[in-house]
Amino acid sequence: MKTRIYKSNSDIDYKGIKNLMIELCKVTNSEFDEKRFKSTINRRAMDKYNSQGIIIAEDENEIVGMILAAVLVSPSVETYGNISNFVVYPNYRGKGVGKALIDAAFEFFKEMGVSRVETNVRDLEREGKLFNRYGFEKKFIVMEKKISMDEISKPY
Repeated sequence: MKTRIYKSNSDIDYKGIKNLMIELCKVTNSEFDEKRFKSTINRRAMDKYNSQGIIIAEDENEIVGMILAAVLVSPSVETYGNISNFVVYPNYRGKGVGKALIDAAFEFFKEMGVSRVETNVRDLEREGKLFNRYGFEKKFIVMEKKISMDEISKPY
């Protein structure tokens, strides 16, 4: 198993991360929108800094996991790292794939001079414990509400 940077000119890489994103959407009960996904990945791939943060894990040339590592600037002008879209196929979990992806993300952040990294986790038992091993601490609780277009058009 190895990790490497996503190749934007590779159909195999695109199909591999697309399938992982479809898997992630199933877990999060979200609809996969390929047009939006492709646009986001293409934008990231063209980003001078963050293109190197699309990291994939391979096992014998099969893409089995991915993580997006991004350098962001907050309104307070602090530069920080963000980990998102971290997904590993179920049959590869517990085999070091997630650890390898997180390690690769941290290498990217070190190269970019980032001193703080944040991420959101869906499952404190599984993902939370993994990130705790890296020294992550629970700082915020994210709350979410889905809204319909009818609600958007209603005045307050």
